[in-house]
Amino acid sequence: MVNENDGTEDWYEVMKMEEIGGGIGKVRGIMRRIIGSIGGIWVLVGGMGVMNMMVV
Repeated sequence: MVNENDGTEDWYEVMKMEEIGGGIGKVRGIMRRIIGSIGGIWVLVGGMGVMNMMVV
């Protein structure tokens, strides 16, 4: 970022709590989908294993 007043470069940026909360919410949503997908696959594979044991 370049400061509009004197052309110097800023070394920090101020963020509002709403922006931080929005970013955290996006990360939580992505993690929820990933973990849910892994859990769904795990249940499917486990169910097939149980069915295989019942056939034998």
